[in-house]
Amino acid sequence: MHLRPRLVAAFLAAGVLAAIAPADPALVLVGASVLVALLVVVDVALAPRASALQPRRTVAAVLRMGRPADLLVELHNPTGRTLAVDIHDATPPSMDRDPRRHHVSIEPMGWSQLSASVRPRRRGRASIGPLTIRTAGPLGLAGRQSTVPMIDEVKVYPALRGRAEVELRSRRAQLLQSGLRSTAYRGGSDEFDSLREYRSDDEFRRINWKATARSPRPIANDYREEHNQQVVMLLDASRATAGQVAGVSRLEHSLDAAIAVADLAARVGDHVGALAFGRDVRAFVAPRGGPSQPPRILQLLFDLEAGLYAPNYPLAFATLLARHRRRSWLVMFTDLSEESVLEPLLRAIPVLLSRHLLVVASVRDPEIETLATSIPWTSDAAYERASAAGFVTWRDRAAARIRGLGATVIDAQPGALAASVADEYLQIKSRGRL
Repeated sequence: MHLRPRLVAAFLAAGVLAAIAPADPALVLVGASVLVALLVVVDVALAPRASALQPRRTVAAVLRMGRPADLLVELHNPTGRTLAVDIHDATPPSMDRDPRRHHVSIEPMGWSQLSASVRPRRRGRASIGPLTIRTAGPLGLAGRQSTVPMIDEVKVYPALRGRAEVELRSRRAQLLQSGLRSTAYRGGSDEFDSLREYRSDDEFRRINWKATARSPRPIANDYREEHNQQVVMLLDASRATAGQVAGVSRLEHSLDAAIAVADLAARVGDHVGALAFGRDVRAFVAPRGGPSQPPRILQLLFDLEAGLYAPNYPLAFATLLARHRRRSWLVMFTDLSEESVLEPLLRAIPVLLSRHLLVVASVRDPEIETLATSIPWTSDAAYERASAAGFVTWRDRAAARIRGLGATVIDAQPGALAASVADEYLQIKSRGRL
């Protein structure tokens, strides 16, 4: 049961009646109040139950972070009068539902559609519902309120903005497969394919001197592109990637880049896998080929969240080396911080490089870099600038030490991480380093 605003007017009318009545005002007030109470009981009894409205909800089973989606609730009026209805459809705050509540008047025996929009801000699983419905009685004094256990489970996937950045690289990768190789992304294996005229951007070692001696122009060797090579994404889901950059966590940037590059590698014909870890191994997808592999990785990792604990690099690498021995291109998505924090990673890099190629990928924070170069006008601003400059120095030192060990470091701006990793992948493919 719920009381409606018109009930206040009814009690005020009873008070006015008691004030102007020639009889005992107290007796009149009590009588009028009892009458209003009886009318409330009748009103509640005549209000339809929530289940009689045949509520239905329509929402997509899969949503994308940051992208608006429509949500629709349909209600039926089973009475022969216009029915006032209020609903509250329970939705997590991270869904940014608008509007959160609805009020509608439904024509006799008619249907009404209540539309709302949601824009998820958090990746993972979310529940919409239950549905709380208030129906008014014919007098408008009160009505029924009940909750319908109508719950829809939805999945919120990463926005995957990196796919747009990698699309151009995908076209170049398709050229590798078809044999129409561009000069910058030509096959890099040792398997000879054909002879062609030497171009200015070709590597010097490609020149075929015997063929050149018989030709007025330099001749170069062309090689077949190798497929079925191994690519493994290592995603750090610890406190190192819990911090936010450009409104989302570093882990979101990592997932965006990892899925985009996995899709690119699968199109080229390589086998792609993934390993997510924090203080323990959270998920492992063995490298496999085919167009279904990137969605399989996304399905397994879409509800991965960064935990507030230190990353266990030794466990992650030991698990990888135990489960996967074939030479691979490893991409470690983490955050570059003080060298003491990264010490386990730095100790493990030589072991990894003995068998694999390693790229350490991270996203930079432009706000911190701007603060590190700002001119302070107050003592607080000076402390903030010094802290930001120290953080940037830590990152640069860590990156330099990782490069000194023989690994590649990609430290990209927000939105550019996927494209930078994709470019590095295609460069490695073109040079035949795998």
